[in-house]
Amino acid sequence: MKTLTTDRLVLRPERPEDAEIFWRELGCNEEITRYTGWNPYFSLEAARGKIAEDIRGMEQGECFSWVIERADAPAGEQIIGSFGAFGIDRDVMSIEIGCSIFRNAWGQGFATEAAAAAVRYLLIEAGFNRVHAWCHADNTGSRTVQERAGLRQEGLLRQNLRNPDGSLSDQLLFGILRSDLE
Repeated sequence: MKTLTTDRLVLRPERPEDAEIFWRELGCNEEITRYTGWNPYFSLEAARGKIAEDIRGMEQGECFSWVIERADAPAGEQIIGSFGAFGIDRDVMSIEIGCSIFRNAWGQGFATEAAAAAVRYLLIEAGFNRVHAWCHADNTGSRTVQERAGLRQEGLLRQNLRNPDGSLSDQLLFGILRSDLE
């Protein structure tokens, strides 16, 4: 799988040794899992299993799974999140994307920069026709990232997400086509 670079970031394939930091920074932080509806990193063992599954999926061409690193950070402090593309529909050449940024890296444009690079790669180089994503209607940060990465809001699914407290929330749907880049 190709490593992607931007002015400030490197998106590289996941490795087994990434499990501990994903568990610590993503799985143990309720602010991050609040809007996702799932937490694949809830324990160190779960994080190891998720990464092993992602690596198998990448080897079989079923998904893309990158670790987001700051290019200018000191050794040991580079990793700031993850970016995935999955759920491939080969009939229409469509793929879903998702991104998680560590709490200490919020508000600095890293998610937008990673998303824009990945979307461009998926549509131009990987040959997908459509990239789509969703977010919790209350997650303004995720909504902003998707819009700034070029995705357009395409729909609203009312009360389609279960919150950690059991209540229901609306889900926003976003998408972009290869032709939108041309």
